[in-house]
Amino acid sequence: MTTDFIIEKTERYRLITQFSTDIISTLTPEGIYTFVSPACKTILGYEPDDLIGTLAYNLMHSDDIEKIGMLHIKMLADKEKTVFSSRMRNKAGNYIWLETTSQPILNPETGEIDEIIVVSRDITARVELEKKTKAEMDKVREELELMVEERTKLLQLANGALRDEVNKRTEITRQMMQKNKEVTDSIHYARRIQKAVLPKAEKFYAMFPKSFILSKAKDIVNGDFLWFHTVGNKQIIILSDCSGHGVPGAFMSIIGNDLLDTIVACEGETNPSHILQKLEERLISSLKNGGSAEDVKDGMDIGVCVIDRNTKQLSFAGAYRPLFVCTPEGNFSEIQGNPYSIGGGLNGRKKNFHTSTIDITEDTTFYLFSDGYYSQFGGSKGKKFMKSKFRDTIAAVSLQPFETQKETLLNTLANWQGSNEQVDDILVLGFRF
Repeated sequence: MTTDFIIEKTERYRLITQFSTDIISTLTPEGIYTFVSPACKTILGYEPDDLIGTLAYNLMHSDDIEKIGMLHIKMLADKEKTVFSSRMRNKAGNYIWLETTSQPILNPETGEIDEIIVVSRDITARVELEKKTKAEMDKVREELELMVEERTKLLQLANGALRDEVNKRTEITRQMMQKNKEVTDSIHYARRIQKAVLPKAEKFYAMFPKSFILSKAKDIVNGDFLWFHTVGNKQIIILSDCSGHGVPGAFMSIIGNDLLDTIVACEGETNPSHILQKLEERLISSLKNGGSAEDVKDGMDIGVCVIDRNTKQLSFAGAYRPLFVCTPEGNFSEIQGNPYSIGGGLNGRKKNFHTSTIDITEDTTFYLFSDGYYSQFGGSKGKKFMKSKFRDTIAAVSLQPFETQKETLLNTLANWQGSNEQVDDILVLGFRF
């Protein structure tokens, strides 16, 4: 891994912690702070340097120390993430409630814990609001019971009480909407980070002017991503469909992007099946978190194309993803990928990926895609679009200009989907030479 790549990656995570509203810190396995993000000043009143080198337990409420200590011991033994709520003393001497997620980071060589990444969020307002809401609801229940006993008199009083209750509920709703906005804003920020990390579509169009990219995320962030790079006279194009969508899929896409940076951009691997094999091994190593390969359930479906400009050949390997090929004469074919994904599956048994190589002829069009397009429900009977109908649609538009192809695919999808909710992230890529 090059020095420039390491610096770029370090700077990326520094920017994330700099603007995060949560306290992000790292601890030694013994619980001593080694890094604290600037948010600790806002939430606790301490400067980061006030906490670095100190024991995290020093600020905990005495009633919480024993419980958190037991959780910490269990986390060290199991080497697994733990989530808990506790009270921490701020600089003014008051205690606030924090919801904390602790994630142990393992040394890939020894398997032991190198450090613990901790993310803490201020939930004091939520805890107090829950207590207040319960008390108010108990009060309302008592008032309604009295209303049954004193019909006329208490009905008059109820008008005022109900007005108060409506006002209280309105305020609670307002606060909940504000919290929802804060969560949504955080996801939008995650989207900006994802867009900064993943390769830019403009660079792909510069590499392949004859192409189109159709991308529709189900949620704010996307679990499908496109990756490409040039190594010598070879151009590598990779389309990935990560398990899940939304935030889980987006995190998986960042992991996949980083691993591909290492395997292809840094190590120079250009054999499609070798790329998939290395990605399989390193993704499982990253996700098993001290467990076994059988425990890994997440992963990604991937298609890898490598174009050799010198030999005018295209090599393809797929993990549960195929490649469509359409010639200028209108002949259509499909190169199947391997029948398993990268990551989870096969109960830890070794997967063997194979490479198919074809000669490149002028104006032959190639298509990579996730399964989101043809998984969409719609039509008059509310059924899936299906891969066969998607294949026919691609074949019908393959000789048209790429802008027309993209527009036709979007219109066909919209007409099929109708008022149905989008069920998955969608990514379709078409290109020719």
